[in-house]
Amino acid sequence: QILSPSQQLIAHWIVVDLAGSEGESAITDEFQKTAEPSEVMARRLEAWCINHGLSQLQIIFNELRGIKKKGESTGTGLRKTLSEFISNRSFISVLFTISP
Repeated sequence: QILSPSQQLIAHWIVVDLAGSEGESAITDEFQKTAEPSEVMARRLEAWCINHGLSQLQIIFNELRGIKKKGESTGTGLRKTLSEFISNRSFISVLFTISP
């Protein structure tokens, strides 16, 4: 069966690695005593970037779940990266890996 362009399914495999710092909780007093101030700041910035990316992902999922329409804004960062692959006709599967 030949499908019209509006019926065609297109698959994308997108891997986004948001792993990294455990966030502010990993920046203990002990760590701060032994680390250079620049390393402490780098860890804080890394945690902020990861949290920002996760927040953007949450916004995208809420848009698709709630109104079944992706917002017009392509934004920045993770939202910008994923925006061309996501529409109101998208099927999204998410695999989360969490280590202790």
